[in-house]
This record gives sequence, structure tokens and C-alpha cells, in this order.
Amino acid sequence: MLLYKKQIIALLIAGAAITPSNCRSSKPIDLDTELYSGFADSTISSANVNMREKPDLNSGVVTLLNRGQAVDVKEIADKTLFIDKYFGAWLKVETADKKEGYVLSCFVQSPQNKIEPFHVFFEKFKGSWQNKNMEGISPHVKFPLELILMEEGAASSEKLQSDEFFSRTTISEPFMYGMTFEKESASTLLVQYGYEAQQYTLHFSVINGIWILVKIRISTC
Repeated sequence: MLLYKKQIIALLIAGAAITPSNCRSSKPIDLDTELYSGFADSTISSANVNMREKPDLNSGVVTLLNRGQAVDVKEIADKTLFIDKYFGAWLKVETADKKEGYVLSCFVQSPQNKIEPFHVFFEKFKGSWQNKNMEGISPHVKFPLELILMEEGAASSEKLQSDEFFSRTTISEPFMYGMTFEKESASTLLVQYGYEAQQYTLHFSVINGIWILVKIRISTC
């Protein structure tokens, strides 16, 4: 009887270890509500960051902020956006000497936000792709990867395995169609670029705390 009870307890413990409450979600996060929602104890993460008078790239510069400088975040914009390759939300911040202005959140770090800024991640990811470094690629690609092929208006879908990735896709420079960045939905960012015969669209989301390439669309002219 005692042995039977021990077996039951062992099964219960093993079961508890794999319950959904103990597993990390595999769903993309909502970038507006989760990625840029908490900024207590914030510091500037880059050198020579412009603090602007208004949440606008064309607004005047109040001062330059330095890496490691503490800022008090007063307000967070409602939605995230791309400014060139920089993705984030406008933050109204105050410095220790009481200067106020606006900074894009991808240049601000805090203990609550563990997600790597997209522009920092993407430069490393692109470098690994160009150098055919699968160790740098595989943690950030959802294999088998959905590959959408568009040709003369017709679409087909394939599942791309990791051993095919470098032979079937490319991000080599120079680009004939310059690289652009946009937000597709609440959870997905797009990177687009192209060559004479092909245009690429990369779909990125945050899953389990890291940026993941979830789909590639290749349009052939």
C-alpha cells in the first residue's frame, strides 16, 4: 500500500511539472499592451539619444541623453510604431535635472522589459543570415518555417526546414529595393526588401520573450 501511494505522489508531481500554468506561452505577445507597459527605474540604453520637445521626429531637441542615464517615465504613448528601423512607443521622460521631453522606448531599458530592442536584434540576426551562421539563426526562427511563394498573383505555401534555409532564402546586400520596416498587426512586424526578380517580406513576432521569424513571403516578378 505504501509503495502504491508513493507511485501516485510521483505521478502527481510529474504531472504538475507539465501543466499549462508552468509552461511558457508559445503565442505571440501583443506588442502595444505587453512589450512597452512598464518603465520603472529606467535608464537610457544607447549613446547620444535625442530627447525631443514633442513625440515627433521633426520636433526640436531638448537635450542629448547618455547611455546609463536615469530617466523618470511620465507617460507612455498608446501605440508602438516604426521610425525608420527603430521600433517602440514614444515616452515622456524627465531627467534628474528636471528636463522633460520625449524619447522612443527602444532607447530606454528597465527591469520590467526584458525584450531586446528590435533594431539591435535584427542587426545580429541579419549578420548571422549573411554569414550562414545557423547557431545565430535557429533560436529566432520557427522551424519548419512557413514559406509563401507568390508568382504572377498565385500563391503557394511550403514548410521550410532548417537545412534548406540558406539555400532557399537570402538577405544579401546590396538590395535593389531598399529595406523598409512596418508594423503589420498588434503582434507582427514586417521587414521588406528585394532584388530585380524577387521581393522578400519577413514576419517577426515576440514568442517566449524573444524575437522569432514566423513566416517569409517571396514574391517573384
